[in-house]
Amino acid sequence: MTPSISEEDYPVYLDKLKEYSRKYIVAVHAYVLTTNHVHLLLTPEEADGVS
Repeated sequence: MTPSISEEDYPVYLDKLKEYSRKYIVAVHAYVLTTNHVHLLLTPEEADGVS
């Protein structure tokens, strides 16, 4: 069973996404948050960066 989150969790998730995208130098182009999964469109700034 996949754990689900509530809409109240979305701001926390987005804060963490922002924090880690800066830490690992990853551009966030788009995201979709749902209660049971996430879609992310990301590009690392460095060729060997986090993918």
